[in-house]
Amino acid sequence: MFFVAGAVATTGCGAAEPGTEVHVTGKQFSVEISSDGKAITTLGGTTAPFVYWTRDGSAHHLADLVRRSGSDYTVATDQAGRVAHVAVRMTAGRVHVDYRVPGAVIVGLAMTASGKAHFLGTGQRIRWVDMRGTVQPLKVRNQCSSSAPTPFFASTAGFGAWATTTAVGRIGFPGAVDDPNFACDLGSAPCSVGPPIDAVRWCFSTDAVGMTIAPGSLTDVLTAHAKAVGLPRAPWLPQLALIKWRDAVSGAGALFDDIHQLRSRNIPIGWVLLDNPWEQGATTGGCYGALTFNRSVYPDPKGLIARIHSLGVRFMLWISPQIDRRNCSLPGYPDGWMTGDDKTLVRDLTNPAARADFVAHLRRLAALGVDGFKGDRGDEVNLEPDTLVGGPGVLEQNAYPLLYDRAAAAAFAKARGTRFASLFRASAPGSSAALPGFVGPDAPHSYTGLQGEIRAAQTAGIAGLPVWGSDVGGYAGGKLTAGLFVRWAQFAALTPIFEVGGAGPNATFWQLGSGAVNGLRAAATLHYELIPYLYSLALSASRTGIPVVRPLGLTWPADANAWANDLELTVGDALLAAPAVSDAPTSTVYLPHGRWIDLFSGIAQNGGRTIARSNGADDFPLYVRAGSAFPDAFRTPAVWSKPWRVNDLLRPGRQGWIVALRSGISFTSAADRGAVLSAQSDERGRTQIAIRDALPEQQLLIYPDRSVCRISAGKTTVPKTPVGELPRVSAGWSTSSRAVVVKLSRASRATSITLAPC
Repeated sequence: MFFVAGAVATTGCGAAEPGTEVHVTGKQFSVEISSDGKAITTLGGTTAPFVYWTRDGSAHHLADLVRRSGSDYTVATDQAGRVAHVAVRMTAGRVHVDYRVPGAVIVGLAMTASGKAHFLGTGQRIRWVDMRGTVQPLKVRNQCSSSAPTPFFASTAGFGAWATTTAVGRIGFPGAVDDPNFACDLGSAPCSVGPPIDAVRWCFSTDAVGMTIAPGSLTDVLTAHAKAVGLPRAPWLPQLALIKWRDAVSGAGALFDDIHQLRSRNIPIGWVLLDNPWEQGATTGGCYGALTFNRSVYPDPKGLIARIHSLGVRFMLWISPQIDRRNCSLPGYPDGWMTGDDKTLVRDLTNPAARADFVAHLRRLAALGVDGFKGDRGDEVNLEPDTLVGGPGVLEQNAYPLLYDRAAAAAFAKARGTRFASLFRASAPGSSAALPGFVGPDAPHSYTGLQGEIRAAQTAGIAGLPVWGSDVGGYAGGKLTAGLFVRWAQFAALTPIFEVGGAGPNATFWQLGSGAVNGLRAAATLHYELIPYLYSLALSASRTGIPVVRPLGLTWPADANAWANDLELTVGDALLAAPAVSDAPTSTVYLPHGRWIDLFSGIAQNGGRTIARSNGADDFPLYVRAGSAFPDAFRTPAVWSKPWRVNDLLRPGRQGWIVALRSGISFTSAADRGAVLSAQSDERGRTQIAIRDALPEQQLLIYPDRSVCRISAGKTTVPKTPVGELPRVSAGWSTSSRAVVVKLSRASRATSITLAPC
């Protein structure tokens, strides 16, 4: 047995502390990893062997160690004359294993893990949140619901891991049954992860793979992975404003009609998106990919965009790296700039010259005043059979979205810096470091489609895409009803991106009737109220990699019911939601241990159980965790003489908070625009809320844990005021139907509010 040097963490003074240890065994080569004196996983040996496949389709495995040179190991295989090379190193408590078999076409390895553990990762998925017992494709392919695969997992087994290869592959989790016929639209399964065992099994269509194993909790591993591949970029605040689009646009009139339709109904709108078709030749032949406006339909695109801007609305444009070669009239491109078939050309973005040409086209569009791109079809390419300028397609398929994403970011970089938005469907590890916004897979108009998007929101966040949204109502297929549209909008209110449109009635949702219009207005208002919180969580994600929308299992990893209820989610750590996923008037909701307060009614519930909740037309199960606070721009009740405007994202000089108190619990909430709110109760039942670096206008919606009889700000008593009179006073407090409301219009930078019980 060999001990990897430097494997034990030490303090600055040299005293040994528990840490990560690695032991390599030469007989039936294996790598055992321990953390704090406890074995967490083993790679190799008879239980989880290193394997590979040769060109004739036969499978093989590693045998005994031949020789060692430092951290590099040469290992015999079951093939005479063939050896494998394994390097085992450690940095910052993480173990790096590089595995190479010259001449192999597929390599595979396994990591022992309990079948009772839970697993997050592998990318954005619509069928599962907990990956235990599943096999997942690691190939970018829209038709496989695999637009954003990520070779990464974090587990409750005390570790996680990620691969550094871009090769196409698969991953199977403990107990998963490998189906060799599973191919989806992959053509054929890229590799077999083998029979079910208590291990995480990887395979990749390449002869070498690098793997990092990181001990720690789920959040520890998430942060480590995010830092390794590139932390998400902080979004431009307007990215969170409502985006309206139609799948097919006949001309500029539809864009202005969308603005009119929403504004006339008092629904916020921040963006209009011109989707396909808009390009040269589009109206006659369906051309896309030309990246030049059809001047017969849009004779003055710059003027059109300026008119939209004059209305206070931003402009987004659909783009694609593909070109419809049947209908587009295009100049000839040099050899090596394109791949594809007789129907569709695909820009070879691995070619520096072709990529520069693509960026130049996008930059010319940005110069017209375009504020953001909707990037489509980066997951509708199959490069695996091709040989590209940058290398074999099997290695470039999963890298392609990142090249696409970086090209779009480069188009804005010089003129706009970070002040642009995006809606991209395809991604790769590191994509969110380039672009600020992503969208879920095309979903049918059905509750099944909604359920898939709820899971996609959670898994996309784990995959490193915290600023995410879905098409409200779905994209195409199925039947969209007013009820489904409203329930989808309620879910969308909780995600950073709120966009409405599709290939069905959601493109012109007002035709679904007043119920759909009223429901969308209520959901959009909720979204705009939550924007200070969503934005603060997105900023936090850019520093930590911890997502905005989170699976219950991430916060309560030891709670089996948290893992079982994967259609519930949390927004940060303060809000828990169970979006309604049927037309039933009642939802069942699992509340983890703690105390939970219904955001809409103010009714408190004890957790650790499943409850039933009636759903209204405009409300759904949404709970605030007692003992928490978050920034919130609530509109009801109204407290200002100059009220929140419909399209306000934030308001200069104004802050709002929701505070849910719980006896005996003190807490601090990182806040809005640098301010920090904290709360604590004393032995007499008084609660003090302090806001450091407060803005002058403060509004608080407080869910108290006992009756409140008196409120003071500093040494001044805040007068109790009828709720309807609050807009006419400079300071006051009242009780609404659900909570205590406090208004301070001349708050000091260090504001202290005391609640005295009755």
